[in-house]
Formats: sequence, C-alpha cells, structure tokens
Amino acid sequence: MAVILLRWSGDPLDGLRTLQAATPHPLIDLEIDRLTNPVLRPEGWNYLWFLGESEIYSAPQADEAAIHCKTDCDAGILQHDIDLPFAEGTRLAWSWKVDALPSTLAEDILPTHDYLSIAVEFSNGIDLTYYWSAGPVGTGYWCPLPTWAKREYHVAVRSGTAELGRWIDEDRNLYADYVAHVGRPPEQIRRVWLIANSMFQRGTANARTVRYASGPGEGRRRACSDFRLLRRMEENCPS
Repeated sequence: MAVILLRWSGDPLDGLRTLQAATPHPLIDLEIDRLTNPVLRPEGWNYLWFLGESEIYSAPQADEAAIHCKTDCDAGILQHDIDLPFAEGTRLAWSWKVDALPSTLAEDILPTHDYLSIAVEFSNGIDLTYYWSAGPVGTGYWCPLPTWAKREYHVAVRSGTAELGRWIDEDRNLYADYVAHVGRPPEQIRRVWLIANSMFQRGTANARTVRYASGPGEGRRRACSDFRLLRRMEENCPS
C-alpha cells in the first residue's frame, strides 16, 4: 500500500484546484467533487465511533423522508440514541426500498458477510439486527465476525431479489424476537442502528429507509417522517 500525505498550507479545496490545473488527474476531480458536494449525515444520527465516519448514509432529500444508503466496498453503522423501556409487546416497524443487495450468497459466514439491516441495541450491549438476505427468511445466527460474535444476532426478514426496487413495510414483535433468538430480555432499548457492509466481497448496494417505531400496546406507532419525532413519540409510550 502506498500513501501520499498532503498537508495544505491553506484551504484544501483551493490547493486541489491548483494541483488539478497543473497536473490533471481523475482522483483529484473526485476529491474536489466530494468537498464541494458533501454527503450530509442525517440529523440526529452518528456513526459508530470505532468504525469511523463514512459517506454511506445521506440525509433525507427535501421531497421525502427517506435516509439514503450507498455502500461500495466499505462498511458503516449509523446510530440514533433513544431511551425506551423494553417491555412485552414492544414492536419495531419500518419501510425500506432496497435496489441492490451487497451479496448473492448467504451472509452467515465471514467471507460473505455483506448485508443491509436495521438493528436495535439494548442496555446489555447486545443488538438484534433485521436484514434482507440472499438466503432463506427466518435464518438466525450470531455474527460470524469474532469481535461481534457475542454482541450481535442476525435475523433474516426478507430474502432474494424478487422484491428489490419496491417499498416494503416491515413490522416485528421486537420483544418476542429477542426472547426467541437471544433469551432473557434486558430492561432498556438504547439505540437504533442502520448497518451497511460490502467490504468482504467488494460489491455495492443501494437502499432507502424510512423508520417507524412503537412502544408496547396498540395504537402507539407514529411515522417518524423527519426522524425527529422519535423522542416525542417515545415520551408518549407507556413505561
């Protein structure tokens, strides 16, 4: 691996434009475009710190409430902090439109562990992640990555390519899923995650996600159309 480090004496964009004028190169064009047209992170969301910032997820456009996702030989986890009691009957619902999957093979082994998912992190440090799989619906397993093996449990809720390119509504009994796949439930929900990974097979994937959430009981779901109603909705959920 060869690395060139440039320490600009002034503004990097000005330096790149000067460099491009003197020595044109497509990579310089790409970096100028990245700086002049930045990918804006969705408001209220942050990337998992030890995986670092990325440009995988972008904020909703003016005419829609969907977070955009594009993964290309990379990985990222976007997180939204919440504080919600994890009681019996707690559900998670969301809508997503996946245009391309990052894997054509089952994702349950490390070399093919490329996937798109929405996850919930609990107060015990474990997260339950729902993903669109190339394998069978209902498949469940602990993460094949050694450092995540006891931290993340995967559940395939959608499969194959027949429904790609369409908006799909999902609604899961989060509490029942946790009991069935993991065991004794913790007391609190801490975060909602969006996960994209395409680094193992070096592929690409595209998706859009509109998230909904709900607490225990019926009639508690409310669309988080601008991704800022979540906290207010949770405050109205029974404890």
